[in-house]
Amino acid sequence: MVDETLAEAADDWLDAAGVLSVALGSGSRDPQVLRDLSLGLLVHVVANGLAVIGEIGSGRHVPWPGTSAETLLRAVRDWVQFPTPRVNISDLFWLEATPEGEAIGRSLWGRAELSDEEDLAETSGPPLPDHWSTAPTLRDEVIRRAAQGPRPVQEFVRVAAEGGVDTHEAVQVLALGMVAHLVALESLVLGDQRDGRFVPWACTPAEALLRVGRGWLSPGEDPSGAGAVWFLVTA
Repeated sequence: MVDETLAEAADDWLDAAGVLSVALGSGSRDPQVLRDLSLGLLVHVVANGLAVIGEIGSGRHVPWPGTSAETLLRAVRDWVQFPTPRVNISDLFWLEATPEGEAIGRSLWGRAELSDEEDLAETSGPPLPDHWSTAPTLRDEVIRRAAQGPRPVQEFVRVAAEGGVDTHEAVQVLALGMVAHLVALESLVLGDQRDGRFVPWACTPAEALLRVGRGWLSPGEDPSGAGAVWFLVTA
């Protein structure tokens, strides 16, 4: 999924609808899961310096003002608050690949790609609904499990494994997106566990999100890079 996102971004500017189209290849048709998968992809490419968030103006990509952390949290909040599961072209934001992201994306162009028929078969399915469901979500399950106190971020991975996605990578991306979603809602804070107590990171929520997004998908490492990140559900 990350490879496909970078390959698309290296070809042209990529909007939220394009990111969602990548998420559709995960095997899930749950709109809540698809949105959080999309958020996870967004966090990964921005936090790791592979893409920049902005808008299109006068035929060029114009980065949003602010730091990478600030623009990332802004984009996540906008998507979390978007009134419908359906995202159209030009909604929310546009991504431009950085030189590093473009190099990775272009290196993937030579790989065997799905034919048009295979691609349609992979991403076809019931259309997204017009309104969000009020049914309990995977995020609700994380909050339920963490209601009694701080938990390691691996709790998100365990819950994401129940999300109906079909690869290990999709589980990890979904878990990262769920973290981002709850940070945007101010429903949790990130930190460390020291001497048996939870210690929030001394940074803004935007900086915390950027920090946790770096290294989340690094090979051979736990989510969070060091496996030492914890979270606390807020009131």
